[in-house]
Amino acid sequence: MNVARWVGLAILVTGIGLVLYGFHGKQQMADARADINSSTRFIPDNPVKDIVKGELNKKVDRYKQPVSLLFWGGGILIVVGGALLCFGVKVKPSKKR
Repeated sequence: MNVARWVGLAILVTGIGLVLYGFHGKQQMADARADINSSTRFIPDNPVKDIVKGELNKKVDRYKQPVSLLFWGGGILIVVGGALLCFGVKVKPSKKR
């Protein structure tokens, strides 16, 4: 296996790791929203409940873009790493004189 394919394998594994970490972040956000809903369930329906719930959801939404970037970056790295792994250029050793 030549150097380009080793680099491709490393990039592919990194991309898979980023995508898996993105799924973990997405699950953490969903869990946080579920916790917010279950915690504010006991507050009577009034404007204060909506304000509290809105502010807490804004804090969770701050992580929407970083998680999205993990998916995009991981997907791009998977494609690039897979291409290098499959089509890595084989370098011919130079002849010694």
